[in-house]
Formats: sequence, C-alpha cells, structure tokens
Amino acid sequence: MLGLFKSVVFWILLIFLGGITTLFFIGNSFTEEDTLLPSTQQVAQTIPSVDALLVQVDEATGNRRILQCTESGCAPILPPASVGVNPLSDGTSWYRYAEHEDEKNKTPVTVLEKVDNTGNVQTITEENPLVKPRAMILSTDGTKIAYFLDNIHDSKGLTELWVYDSKEGGAKVIAEKLYRKDIATKVRWNASSQITWFLQEAKSANLIISSLGGGTGKLAFAGVDWNKYRDVVNAGVMDINDDMSRIAFAEHGAHGFSDFFVARGNEPAISKRVLGNIVFVRWMEHDALLYAIQSGTSLTFWMKNATKEWPIARMDAVFESAHSPGSSGLTAFVASPKLGEKHLYVLQLATGLLKDEIRVPSFPGITYVVQTRESTKSTDQAVTGATSTIPDGEIVAFIEEHARAITENSSAKPTRLLITDIPSTSFVDYTDSTGAEQRILVTVVGTANPEWKVVARYKTINGVWDRVDSSGNKEPKVLRLYEWEEQVSQWILKQEY
Repeated sequence: MLGLFKSVVFWILLIFLGGITTLFFIGNSFTEEDTLLPSTQQVAQTIPSVDALLVQVDEATGNRRILQCTESGCAPILPPASVGVNPLSDGTSWYRYAEHEDEKNKTPVTVLEKVDNTGNVQTITEENPLVKPRAMILSTDGTKIAYFLDNIHDSKGLTELWVYDSKEGGAKVIAEKLYRKDIATKVRWNASSQITWFLQEAKSANLIISSLGGGTGKLAFAGVDWNKYRDVVNAGVMDINDDMSRIAFAEHGAHGFSDFFVARGNEPAISKRVLGNIVFVRWMEHDALLYAIQSGTSLTFWMKNATKEWPIARMDAVFESAHSPGSSGLTAFVASPKLGEKHLYVLQLATGLLKDEIRVPSFPGITYVVQTRESTKSTDQAVTGATSTIPDGEIVAFIEEHARAITENSSAKPTRLLITDIPSTSFVDYTDSTGAEQRILVTVVGTANPEWKVVARYKTINGVWDRVDSSGNKEPKVLRLYEWEEQVSQWILKQEY
C-alpha cells in the first residue's frame, strides 16, 4: 500500500513539474499569422562595442543624470548653466519651460524652449491668448518631445497633443479635439519613438494612439477591455508596432507568473501565462517579438515569430532597462549582476552571445538606455573581416559541441576560448577528468561538415602555459576572450585585447 502511495505521489509531482516547465519554455502558443523572420542571417564576426546615451533618474527626488558611455567608460553630460536643474535632454540639446514677460501686456507667458550645449535658446512654442503649452514627454530615443497645447480662451477644456522633432526641427499636431478631463494616463512612446498612446476615459476606456507618419489620434485595439489594464497603459511593459496593427503587453500575475497579451487590430487579445515577470517587450522587423523574463535573479531574453518561440540568452542578473533598434543585430541593456552594481551589456541576437560592456556609475534610481550606436572602432574592425573566416558565434558553438572529440578526452569541459588573429584559430582551455587544466590551439576548418586541426598542445610550468611541441610555429596573438559561465550555462565575452 505504501508503495502504491509513493508511486501516485511521484506521478503527481512529475505532471506538476512538467506543467511548470511547459509554461516557462513554451507557454500557450500565439496563433496569429505573421510574416516569418528570414531563416538565414549574417552573423557578425564579433560582438561590436556600442556608444550609449544613458539617463539615470531618481524618481523619489526628481534628480537625473545623463551619461555618454563608450567601451572606455561613462562621462556625465552637463547642461549649460542657464538651463537649470534636471532638464530633459537628447544628449546634445536641453528642453525646459521658462516664463517670459509679454512685451505688449507685460504679463508672464509660458515658453517651451530648446537650449543647445553652447547656451543658444530656440523657442519651440509659447503661450498666447488662445493656447498654453503643458507637459514634456521625451521619446524613447530622446530625439522628440511630446507636449500638450491647452485651449485657454474658453472653459471647454480642449487640448491637443503635439510633437517637436529635434532632427527635423519642426512641430506638428498628432492628436486633437481632446478633453483634458478624459486623459486618464500618461502619454507614452513605443520602442521606436514613432507611436504615442494614452488611455482616454469618457463613457468607457479607450486606447488612443497617434503616429508621426501622418493623421491624428485614433481609437485602437478595441477588442481589449482597457478598463482592466489602466496600470499597464500608464507604466507597464507594452509596445505597439510602427504600422499600429499589433500590440503586446504584460501584466504581473500571482505566484510568480505573468500574463502576456498580443492583439492585432480590433481582435480580442491572445494571452498566455509564463513563469516569471516579463520586464521588456519590443516589436522587431517582420513582426517578430523580442521580450525578456525575470525569474528571481535569472534573466532570459526570448524571441517569438509566427511558428516558434525560443530563448536567445540567459544570465544571472536583475534587469533594469533595454534599447533595441528593432533589427536582428544588437540589443543593449542595463542589469545588475549583484547588489549595488550595474553593468551595460550588449546582446548579439543572431548568436545569443553577451558582452559585458562597462560598469555603469552608481546613481540612485533607474538607469535607462536611451540611444545606442555601434562604435566607430567596432565598425572598422567588422568591415576588415581580418579576425577570422568563421564568426565567433559559430566557433564557440562548434567547440562546445565537439570539445571531447577535439581534445580526445571524454571528460573535457571547456572553460575559456581565446580567439586569435589566425583565421578560425583559437586557444581552448579545458579541464580533464582529474580536474587539471589543459590547453590546445585548434583551427576550425569547417562547421557544416565538422573538421578541425589541433595545431599545438600546452602544459603549465610555474603557472605559465608552455608549448609541448617544438614545431617553432609563431604563437598567434589573442584578440578576444570568452569564458563559460556555469551559473547561466553560457559563453560570455569577457575581454578584447
């Protein structure tokens, strides 16, 4: 009888754990008919460095700091003395409200201004007897400012939503005939800074979206009951694609789960439940979705298209913010690998490789990644193509898969991979069955039909690697170091030489 009871308990636990695993790794599949991502992608030779604009905000005090970061570190960008404290900035210009005296009536008027780094002031818009500017909402990429123009010549409470584009240098209305009392949430931008949204509550709650591409605000995604998701619209994880045909958003649920929603047009949202909190979502090219799940201290980036859903990269860190251009190249994000420490990471989506770019200077509050671009140095290196004939990502995967055969050791566990200046040739450090460290120099000849050549073997003498053979071949120069992180089961780029 006791044996029967143990058997029943075993199968109940097995079914429960299987359900949990399915929720985390698969979830309920979305059934929308999207365009597929291209099946073949060009993988970069290495993970480029990025130049990034970071904005650090202390919500408790309103204090903010703007950082320009490169692979060498971060430096604060200071506003001109005339700007004042805690202004909004795109890294080159500063935005503020000021009060000037009307020359005719000698009364104060509100003016929205742009100030460049030299202190030159440009008026974006100003109060007149008909309208008065209010609020400033900086776009996700920091290059646009949304603001309201309130009707002040009567008591109807009408307002309009306008956008100033710092690159184009002009302003235009994107939503009109709005009543201030009906605007129930903050105005927010989508990830590409092309769409704004807010919740309008009159007789019912409606999502109002506007595109910089033309037209004015319109009711959208009517198949979703927005009364239930006011908090998500106001400050939650949410994104809308640029043609305004799809929306994705997440809501934290009970017991460590999140509900993930995707809707198309005015159709009802399709939902699934996942283990962990969805902390980031971004519509990508070809209507694919990039998103991130935080489960405890484990952070996982996922990609989804019409036919499948797969994890791209995992690491042990707590997510803070991310920026992706929407292509299949690089995504930069800030996360904390341990308490009190923040790093800027670069994720190569095509390979799943991670690069720990820099440690971010400490500041209370949240650090937002606002702008990123591939650094000039990295771009030059990628163009030359001289570092290897096979991309790093493919070499790393090849070594991991064939390590035991390459080393001729059935217990070999690779720990470090050092890419060299000889095409497709790397130092591979590994431990053998006794736990002793070993090193070989290996050239990957082909990955489709696995072929390699062990060029040299090494042993340690007084803590220094010494070449065993005496062929006299020139030692290659190390370009990049990858290390295997056991906690996250992943190779991470640690250093470039």
